[in-house]
Amino acid sequence: MHFATGLFKAIKKNSATRFVFTSGISALLSMGLPIIFVDGLHVKEEIAVALVFIVVFHVNFFNVRCFVFRSSGPLLKEYVRFLLTNGLFRLIDYLGFLLMFRVLGVYYILSLFIILSITTMARFFVFRNIFNFSEKQ
Repeated sequence: MHFATGLFKAIKKNSATRFVFTSGISALLSMGLPIIFVDGLHVKEEIAVALVFIVVFHVNFFNVRCFVFRSSGPLLKEYVRFLLTNGLFRLIDYLGFLLMFRVLGVYYILSLFIILSITTMARFFVFRNIFNFSEKQ
């Protein structure tokens, strides 16, 4: 019980911890939905990953804006900035995925896991600026 209490306090207090927590949710969606689409619904891997990136983009926007950085800034302005910045990240993710999957022949889930692992932490520092966040807030 002490672990759960300490974890809850850390999540409540620290934006980096909240980001790691929401990144876990994002990772579950980013890895789980393609498996459902590809193995369950027989959607091509490239299409499944592209669709999932679109869905996860919107989930991430609201998680990062409302939960991680607790922003009360102008919604449209932050959405556009997030769209441009995260869009660039997703383009890098997708091109990296295609390179690993198509060119190098790495299994699609492993390709996705490697690419997302590389780019996730960079996102935190970029997103801090989008939502005008300082830890004192």
